[in-house]
Amino acid sequence: MVNKENIKQAARNSIVTIGRIKENINIGAKVYKLQNKKLLEDVFPTYKEDKEFKKIPLDCKISVLENKPISLEITCNNNEFIYYKETLKIVSDIIPIKATNSPITSEKIKEQLSKTGNTQFTFENINIELDDNLFVSKFSIFNELRRLAIEKLQNQIIAKHITNRNLLYLPITKNTFTKKTLPINISLLLNILDNRFNYTTLYDISKIYIPLKYFLDLKYYDTILKICQKFNTYIYMPNIIRNTTKINFNNIIEKFKIKGFIISNISQIEILKKYNLELIGNYTLNAYNSYTIESFKNLCTFSSFCITPELNNFDTKELINSCNSIFELLVYGKIPFMTMNYCLIGNSNKCYKDCKKLCTTKNKFYLKDRIGLKFRVIPDNNSTITTIYNSKTTSYDYSEFAISTARISIIDENIEQIQNIINNVKLYKRFEGKDFSRTF
Repeated sequence: MVNKENIKQAARNSIVTIGRIKENINIGAKVYKLQNKKLLEDVFPTYKEDKEFKKIPLDCKISVLENKPISLEITCNNNEFIYYKETLKIVSDIIPIKATNSPITSEKIKEQLSKTGNTQFTFENINIELDDNLFVSKFSIFNELRRLAIEKLQNQIIAKHITNRNLLYLPITKNTFTKKTLPINISLLLNILDNRFNYTTLYDISKIYIPLKYFLDLKYYDTILKICQKFNTYIYMPNIIRNTTKINFNNIIEKFKIKGFIISNISQIEILKKYNLELIGNYTLNAYNSYTIESFKNLCTFSSFCITPELNNFDTKELINSCNSIFELLVYGKIPFMTMNYCLIGNSNKCYKDCKKLCTTKNKFYLKDRIGLKFRVIPDNNSTITTIYNSKTTSYDYSEFAISTARISIIDENIEQIQNIINNVKLYKRFEGKDFSRTF
């Protein structure tokens, strides 16, 4: 209300009275706005699909059969588009099992396959071959198959129109470097810092990223100091952060000789660029295209950008080739799939209102699904947020990408395991097995 009159919206800097609040909010408490309905409604027309954009129609056949790997076949049969007439087949390593409840349905499969998004293709006919009463442990496999099939189709269409196939993935616009001429640096992200480890024994590392919360905890002072004395060390900013005015960044920079910051949210740019240190754009900035990259570069000077893992191989190459920027790629580690503005552990431990930092013990926290997969849960009691990580570790062959830095993300690995990962990544090798995934 304003002057005892109800209003639906208010201008910036207006003082209003808010009534009927159910939560326990005291006078003077800070309240954070997470969404803006009007803003979302205004920007929606700028990214919704253009109805005049004519896509290339494809025929699709998906086979989800008991005791057989899921496979996807696509064919371009429309006479108007004669780019590629052969049938392209992708076979996954996921085998459906009998469902105890909630079996997969044709409608759900079709819904996932139809999400061709901003690609130049659309599935006109989808033929689903599905046995009764089946369960798929990794439902995202349908998205992965669709992306891989479209990517492979794009590459083969391009290859048919290029005389020298070796030129297929070489930069053709602004970038002039390739994998063979650009040295690969290794950056190491320590999501969990362990005071028992001697990180200074590690080698072949160009940069180490340490989350901000550890710089605010005195018990990690000696460990961080030793790391900073040997490696170029950067503060890894969280996706969500509150009360930045209470953080003495000048003191942290002076104590530890920090080289720079990993910017995880656009709101952090204005706060951190005044320190005149190196700024690296994290993949959480969601820089999907050259326009976004250039927009960020207009805000401040970024030394490099980490490419979002949501892009497929084709789009990743397109982004690299279309930008005059240095890029980093996350090639190993568990990928966060959810960051919540809430302390999940604090609620379970009944310490939410009076935080005793029980989550800082050596205990490990997981969410376990009904088939036994464990999703690592890491709380941040400084920002009162929780990050949930994928159950599988991504191990990626990045040899075809013209990047400058390969990022390794560490959670529970010990020093020996970390060094083994570094050695394999330097050689463009990926890890195999049931605990690893090729995709993000």
